[in-house]
Amino acid sequence: MEDLGSATVATIEQETEERNRLNAQLSELAKIQADQLKREDVLGSALSFSDGIAYFQRTLRLLRDLSESNLDSLPFVSLQQLNAHAQQALERFGRVQKFSLTEYPSNPKDVRDAFINENS
Repeated sequence: MEDLGSATVATIEQETEERNRLNAQLSELAKIQADQLKREDVLGSALSFSDGIAYFQRTLRLLRDLSESNLDSLPFVSLQQLNAHAQQALERFGRVQKFSLTEYPSNPKDVRDAFINENS
């Protein structure tokens, strides 16, 4: 990146890399189905993520809409910000997908609720 006074300007290659990284993350997120995040079959109804499904659906729908948008005109800084949000969403949904009583034997309901709140 070139430093022009206080503004930092990305090269075309850097923008392309950032856009490709964002598209890859959005593709990964598109594979996630909100209903599968419920996990009632594994966790039972008392610890399932059913209370978070509406939030999960909203977030995943927004990210799918973004993946279907033309991102070519977005500035580098916006691409970076979207990448950070997409990475954060991947991490949060990953925690929901991996949640287990073995990993969180103390206060699993509180941990589950915190995971839901992170996604709301």
